[in-house]
Amino acid sequence: MDKWRVWKTQKHDTEFSNIAKGGINDSNAIQMTTGKVGGGCFLKYMPITPGKTYTFSIMAKKSVKAGNVSLGIQGRTGNNFSGASPVSKAINATGDWQEIVLEFTVPVTGKWAVSDNVLVTLGAGNTPNCTTIFDDFKVEEK
Repeated sequence: MDKWRVWKTQKHDTEFSNIAKGGINDSNAIQMTTGKVGGGCFLKYMPITPGKTYTFSIMAKKSVKAGNVSLGIQGRTGNNFSGASPVSKAINATGDWQEIVLEFTVPVTGKWAVSDNVLVTLGAGNTPNCTTIFDDFKVEEK
């Protein structure tokens, strides 16, 4: 499976890392730490097939009870965005481990129909001065 990559602009002071401990059951995980100007996201590419239903899930834990944590997908054809509207699921952060689940059936018509992969994004809602840990990412095809 493709490893997690990162995206942020120069104005964001978010730091991204892989951590050896700190995930569920003290497992390895990915972490984003925001300073005064939070922003950016983790990225991963996943293949898809129009007409199939996919369930994307991730466990997330934010160090503050503020803002949200999100999981999103954007349709792509090869290395280009297909123009299909992004789909996302955001939850309010509680400071505890929370599961984010996004179920999506890829349409067989329109711009999604030409998509052969998705860009998966994990974000922390631009909340400043906090740490967000993501662990146990799963994708199921139905």
